[in-house]
Amino acid sequence: MNYLSNQMYIMSGKDDLTQFWADSYGLSAKHYKTVYASNIIREHGISFLHKKIENDVVKYKISLLLIDISVTQCNPFIIFDLKQKYGLMVVLLAIDDEMKFDWISSSYGSIADLVITTDYVSVDRYRQSGVNAYFLPLPVHIQEKTTPSKFIYDVSFVGRVDKGKPIREKYINFLKNEMSVSIFGSSGPSDPQFLSVDKMYSIFRNSTVNLNFTGITTYVPSENPLFERIRGMKLRPFEIAAAGGMCISEFSISLAKSFKDGVEIVFFTNEYDMVEKIKYYLEHQDEARKIAISGQDKVMKKYSNEAIAMQFKSLTKKSQACLGVDLYGTPQRVKISRWFAYSLIEYTSVNIVTLLVKGRFRLFFCDIGYLIRFIKRLSINIGTIFTFQAIFIGLYRLIKTILFKVKF
Repeated sequence: MNYLSNQMYIMSGKDDLTQFWADSYGLSAKHYKTVYASNIIREHGISFLHKKIENDVVKYKISLLLIDISVTQCNPFIIFDLKQKYGLMVVLLAIDDEMKFDWISSSYGSIADLVITTDYVSVDRYRQSGVNAYFLPLPVHIQEKTTPSKFIYDVSFVGRVDKGKPIREKYINFLKNEMSVSIFGSSGPSDPQFLSVDKMYSIFRNSTVNLNFTGITTYVPSENPLFERIRGMKLRPFEIAAAGGMCISEFSISLAKSFKDGVEIVFFTNEYDMVEKIKYYLEHQDEARKIAISGQDKVMKKYSNEAIAMQFKSLTKKSQACLGVDLYGTPQRVKISRWFAYSLIEYTSVNIVTLLVKGRFRLFFCDIGYLIRFIKRLSINIGTIFTFQAIFIGLYRLIKTILFKVKF
């Protein structure tokens, strides 16, 4: 079977990380095309995005479509139509399955030939449903290998510490009672304190201990009584290791499948365990340096862009046998959850209002038509009652979003 050499990557938005990830997967292809969905939607609307995808599939003879499913941007009905019409392999890049599996990933998963997830636990959840899924960490930016002669910081943390991140705030406040912590945080790229990759890696490299927390933050209430116990897969330990820094991290199953505890990383399970281990490595800096070196060697060997591209190519080759069917051999069909429908209706409606405010009337009416077509197919998929419920909740969320923006 021929390899799928012409590929298209639909990333949620354009920034340094998503561009790096797309270019990394692109190393596995003969030709690849990257589409940054939110950038296109903001300017031209969601209907335009889907038309562009189809036009590019034809123009560039695309055989593999990889979709970043961080948000509900792509319409599963349209993607499934394209998949059948042009014989595409659909691959999902599932970055946040710890919190988005039920909400987003499971609906897209109904039409996927391959899911690469950064959540080790979710692999079994997909496979129990017949979805072909594998655990694959994201590619990591590698800089030139350097080792500091003397550490500048004892304990560092790069990231936000505020009420929106309650678990990490709890840990940091506890730690501050025991020792000083150098915190480098910002609200985003527009913040003057935002760190470039070079500056961030310099902090990692020049700190005896770098902290990482794995608690999940969500602004949507969960019905799962154990939700607060869920720990996620973070990119930060990979970046710390790539920079030549030593990482002490809150435990996560996914991270434990990526690094060896006490050899390439150090895990803690509670506040007291964290403080005890930090104090130990501050007193034994040679051991901290050895762990940093081992972690860097692991990242360079297994998680560089070249290494991940090789694994990605191997998985897509293997998964060609699954085209159009699940692991049980049953033909695929689109299945949308109500939660997914709420989000897609809200997301589309927000963009429709934005186009109207901008005076982009032709695009506004195109997206109105797109939304009506989605709702018609949704009613067949989940039933009329649930569809009305999805419309009501989606529009309710839209009104809340508009009122919030007007207030601020």
